[in-house]
Amino acid sequence: MAIYTQARDNMVLSQLLPNKIFSGAILKIMAKLPREEFVPRSLSHLCYGDEAIKVLKNRYLLSPMVFGRLAQEANIQKTEKILDIGFGTGYPSILLSFLCRKVISLENDKSLVTRLKNTLLEYEVLN
Repeated sequence: MAIYTQARDNMVLSQLLPNKIFSGAILKIMAKLPREEFVPRSLSHLCYGDEAIKVLKNRYLLSPMVFGRLAQEANIQKTEKILDIGFGTGYPSILLSFLCRKVISLENDKSLVTRLKNTLLEYEVLN
């Protein structure tokens, strides 16, 4: 949707860049990966805001700036493996998969595991 495309662009320009997130790889992925697909529809209007979103009981999607800074500070290399524990709706696992060789995602909620498996296929994530 065009409104979300503009929202992603605004997120990069008004949240990520001003907060010193300069990694080209992270900026490119965050500008393309649709956060609205990883939150309940009723909260999709909040997905590009500057705050964490409660997506499930005890599960949050971090704000774009916080997640972007964490990913940048981790200095992830293409040769590395990453362990993502409690991946929630899958946004971190999928985003990180574009930065490294392999992501190992652990989750104790079976419905979230099923959801991530389908989402991985949808985004053609094979690592």
